[in-house]
Amino acid sequence: MGTPSLEQGVTFGPFRMPHFQEQVDDRFRRAFYNYIAQNVIPACDGKIDRIEGRVSSHYDQAEFANLGEVKSRYYYEIACFSPGGVEEASGELDYDPVTASWTPSRVKSPGVRTLSHKRRHKAWLESHRYRPPQPEECPQCRSKQVAEIIYGMIGFRDAAGIQAFQAALDSGKICQGGVWDWDQSPQWRCLSCKHEWGLTGYALALREIEGREKES
Repeated sequence: MGTPSLEQGVTFGPFRMPHFQEQVDDRFRRAFYNYIAQNVIPACDGKIDRIEGRVSSHYDQAEFANLGEVKSRYYYEIACFSPGGVEEASGELDYDPVTASWTPSRVKSPGVRTLSHKRRHKAWLESHRYRPPQPEECPQCRSKQVAEIIYGMIGFRDAAGIQAFQAALDSGKICQGGVWDWDQSPQWRCLSCKHEWGLTGYALALREIEGREKES
């Protein structure tokens, strides 16, 4: 059975097409509650105390009435409330009335936008305000050859941008760091001993956001 918060907070439809209306019985609802309890709530970061949402269908129109593959395809949007904030889950599911089970559609795969995802996105947007000061020397070997690590694919508007980037590489001001690992990637590299350290602008923004959340 679904939890009281699911049963009270989730609405189904209303549906226009008869084949959608007929499928929404107690068995249908219980199967959906179980799917959310097993696949959505465990993926959330917060301790969920309230859930609101709706189950509808993008195919609840006469033009799709003869397409058998979408006669049991539904779309859900769920908001999960916890003391830490709101987390959203959505996606398309296919319902099997024979087994009373739900499986993810390949069209719009289900996903959960967790508190961690929101925090990271906010930190990404705010990261431009953080510019870590260039270290004067390596904390390990004391070399002055310290370069800023640049991650990911670099896009250039013109040939001048490419030349400027290459000049910065050649001078040792910057170096390439490969794939960025969010808050785990260091900001600086010693070109002498290869030691890496420091927080990126993103990591600094994330730390401040987490600090603000703890204080509130």
